[in-house]
Amino acid sequence: MLEIKTQIDLQNFITRKVKCDVSGLSGYQRLFLIEIADRVNHKHSFEKQWRCWPSVEGISKCIGLGKTKTNEIIGSLCKLGVLEYKKGNSRVGNEYKIDVTALGKLMGVDVKYHGGIQQEKKEAYVPVQSGICHPDYDEEDGTSFLERMCL
Repeated sequence: MLEIKTQIDLQNFITRKVKCDVSGLSGYQRLFLIEIADRVNHKHSFEKQWRCWPSVEGISKCIGLGKTKTNEIIGSLCKLGVLEYKKGNSRVGNEYKIDVTALGKLMGVDVKYHGGIQQEKKEAYVPVQSGICHPDYDEEDGTSFLERMCL
């Protein structure tokens, strides 16, 4: 079993072990995961460990894609179970965590984070405020694009 102990271990796992032709991930999805791995902090307290809070705009600029494409990538990785995502608000940023166990399964490798039992995944909560006219918001069912992709 491969155990991810540091941020560098996580980056190396994604850049060296996660290959697009084997995992089924696109190059864009892999690039997104590399960017998230570059931002995580493995030294936080347990409930915040291996998480980061960048904006979609910030990630988009770093990987050279537009916000729409970046949101599509987030949704597709959530659907695969590889990414835990919780949409933030004006006070708290978006929260991201790479699920290395799910990512390892795509590669046929047993992987886990060091020092903890992987907690059961909770459904990502994406708050939606009513009355907002956002292009990704569907008023009929009250969901955003990312909510529909992560469910």
